[in-house]
Amino acid sequence: MKVLFLSSWFPTRIHPLNGDFVERHALAVAGICPSAAIHVQPDDHVKGKIFEVVERNDGALFEIIIYFKRTRSRIKPWTRLVNLCRYGRGYLIANDILKKKFGKPDIIHANIIYPAAIVARIWCFFTGTPYIISEHWTLYLSESSRIIPSPRITRWAVKKAFAVVPVTPQLGMAMRRHGYRGRYFVVPNVVDTDVFIPGFPSESPDKLKFLHVSSMKEEQKNITGILRTIKQLSMIRSDFSFTFMGEATAVQQTLPGELGVPEGLIVFEGERTHAEVAEQMRQSDVLVMFSRIENLPCAMLEAFSCGLPVISSDVGGIRDWIRADNGILVSSGNEDELLKALIAMFDSYKKYDKHALHQYAVDHFSRTVIAGKFREIYQNALKA
Repeated sequence: MKVLFLSSWFPTRIHPLNGDFVERHALAVAGICPSAAIHVQPDDHVKGKIFEVVERNDGALFEIIIYFKRTRSRIKPWTRLVNLCRYGRGYLIANDILKKKFGKPDIIHANIIYPAAIVARIWCFFTGTPYIISEHWTLYLSESSRIIPSPRITRWAVKKAFAVVPVTPQLGMAMRRHGYRGRYFVVPNVVDTDVFIPGFPSESPDKLKFLHVSSMKEEQKNITGILRTIKQLSMIRSDFSFTFMGEATAVQQTLPGELGVPEGLIVFEGERTHAEVAEQMRQSDVLVMFSRIENLPCAMLEAFSCGLPVISSDVGGIRDWIRADNGILVSSGNEDELLKALIAMFDSYKKYDKHALHQYAVDHFSRTVIAGKFREIYQNALKA
């Protein structure tokens, strides 16, 4: 069975981590089925031509990235039309490469409804290839339908799919609330449990090491709320450190000084590779998240796999996976609850069983488990 991933978001030279959770799903499936991925991306730095093709094949997943140069015009309808045609042409170019080097896929796995599901629907119309749709976007958790792009055509694409596969039940319910009808199956995000493994606990740690890993987007991740809480904690005790991994803004980096947080307690590491994140987690004690809105963050699953307990706000699908033996839930935006949870960890973090946490990740989020769930959906789609 050959699987083709079409994704609205995917890691590229422009955004190396954008949609990396999609690539992780694709790599998991590639472990049990021949798999390819296509992504079309505008890039104004394409020089001397309109299209640029980049192929990547690490022996597991065959990736085809098509970059195209956008046209610029004062006539906006013309600009939109030309760029839409170039976007579509990018898929035709990728399809030619796919046929020569991969062959005809048996099933299409679209990721992020807009616009990949529309492409999958058109592909299905001309080739008869069935498709399913995975969704990760927190956008659908909003109560406002006005912010959802092209709702009529995307609902049509969803209705024609064999299955809709959100990463959490809450996301699925939100999508239904916005009028997206279909067969729903939940498959969570995946973690490479061979890379994210527990480290050895320090014999005599002098500081409790907190860690936060995310995109650092303020409106979603509430970094300011974490920093204010760290300030409150620093007024009680100083035997801790707090590391942020992600692309922090200038405002976020200067805020600790403005709040009066003692020097050395907070470190901003910047954006890092998966291997570097895994190494940092092995050297840390607790992962802390304080998001305002969330589905199922990969960082939380990676922390479990590294044997770290997690403190997180109770949003999205997080409550389905955090229990008394692997972390603490706090109310979204409640800095007093977050402070109490941080303080509680000083006495309790050693009580969490690192190897039990890792096994929890293996049993629920490993590549083998997630790939098996997708294979079952693919097989049902092909039978139908």
